[in-house]
Amino acid sequence: MDKEGFFEAIVEPSVERLAQFGVAHDVSFDGRAFVVSHKISRNVMTEFDAALSKYLAAVTGVGMPGAMVETRIKDVETGRAWAPYPARHAASVTEALSIAAKLALGSDEEIRVRFGPWHGEDQGHMQGRTINQHALATLDEALWITRQFGAPEFLDMSGDYDRIMVRPAGSSLEMMILDLYRGAMSIPSKSDAQGPAYQGPLYSFNKAMQEAPNLISHMAQVTHVVATKKEDAIRDFRRLAEERIESFSEAVAGRVLDGYLMESAKTLVVRLQTGLGDSLLGLSEEAQVRALDWAMHLRQHAVPHIAAPKGSDEGNQNPPPKGTPRLVS
Repeated sequence: MDKEGFFEAIVEPSVERLAQFGVAHDVSFDGRAFVVSHKISRNVMTEFDAALSKYLAAVTGVGMPGAMVETRIKDVETGRAWAPYPARHAASVTEALSIAAKLALGSDEEIRVRFGPWHGEDQGHMQGRTINQHALATLDEALWITRQFGAPEFLDMSGDYDRIMVRPAGSSLEMMILDLYRGAMSIPSKSDAQGPAYQGPLYSFNKAMQEAPNLISHMAQVTHVVATKKEDAIRDFRRLAEERIESFSEAVAGRVLDGYLMESAKTLVVRLQTGLGDSLLGLSEEAQVRALDWAMHLRQHAVPHIAAPKGSDEGNQNPPPKGTPRLVS
């Protein structure tokens, strides 16, 4: 099972969605009016799954999706709404902003949209603005800079289509401010009287990393802080894995591992092996033996997980009526 399949089959069912932003625009088709809305949500995982995501980000560079974009088309006249395609996963809310903008813009040079905090299906709370290809390119450049800090799991990062702010999670370092409107980046100094510690064009990050001492120093500190966060993430997941194995072992002691107990064992073992590998290296010998016993039992009584094909209409409670637009994914 690949990482995306693992997330959708094992983790996603227990994820809560925290709606953050909405992007909406109007579409006319065959004399009828539609509203296309893109809801951007943050994924709120269980403590164990969040720890697993950090562990994966630390050892592979890529964790599990931290956000998603859900698209709906609403017929203005009838009020009927449906999803033209499955939700898009994103590493972070800021990455999801780029996905939503690309979906809204398509191949057009620019488009007028409504954007703002999400409180429901295009309720008029959002402010009008124009998104164009240049603005999208600037956003993607800013997102590339945030990736130089590390994976989103180890960052405090927020923003919108005007600016993005980023620093290592929980650190005392100043936020780097990426001003998308002006095409500039800056790092405030500790004292307002001193002015910015660094300020320069957004598109000159690589050059500045060779010539700007304050930026070089800042990024060196970022690298150190993120490295320690990665070490903590590895130790934290191993500790939580040991605790989860012990508590599950106590729960099933003396009971036959079948039915819902087998399903629970399966989801735990798959989580553990996705992070630590099939042999569960990094755990204590006792924890390894217990979990590998469950893994062997599952293999001997294998029941394949059957999921709806990606991109199918299964689960879509409101399929589009005939003669209405289906956006190209």
